Amino acid sequence: MNYNSIPYKYHLRDNLTGALSRNTFLKLLEKEEKNARRTGKSFAVLCFEYDNLDEFFDINSVDDYNNIIVNTVDFIHRSIRQIDRVGMYNRQIILLLLSETNSLGAKSFAPRFRKNIIEQKFIKNPKLAGRKLTLSIGISIFPDNYTKKMSIIEGALKALKKAHQMGGDREIFSIIRKINE
Repeated sequence: MNYNSIPYKYHLRDNLTGALSRNTFLKLLEKEEKNARRTGKSFAVLCFEYDNLDEFFDINSVDDYNNIIVNTVDFIHRSIRQIDRVGMYNRQIILLLLSETNSLGAKSFAPRFRKNIIEQKFIKNPKLAGRKLTLSIGISIFPDNYTKKMSIIEGALKALKKAHQMGGDREIFSIIRKINE
């Protein structure tokens, strides 16, 4: 395969945001898992999603919608450590890998980070017509909750869904504990 080809390039990164594609993120997560097992360190996976972005999309253009996602990913890139990584699960859900982060670190990081994103100027778009965008975060910790790469993402997604069910605008930790494999 020609690694300079456009299809390969876009396979590695999301073509809208420049964040890692889901496949690339999963491969990176596999390496992170191996490293965490070897070193005995933890890491966290966070899933971000705006609670009411679909309402915004209903009254605005696709470009306005995309700008919010692109600006959010850009803000996350500028705000995280060099060892952390941002990926896209789909068009709405943003993934964040916090390397060498335990549950206490994730617990202090998530609410502060959610608040910082919501306070950004690109969120205070006049086209929102007085509506407030809110953001929910689902969080899963390795090895506390899960011991396989896909299950840690699934746990964070389930926690994200629970945050939405509880009214959104919050962060929820995955509460499912690991079982013997």
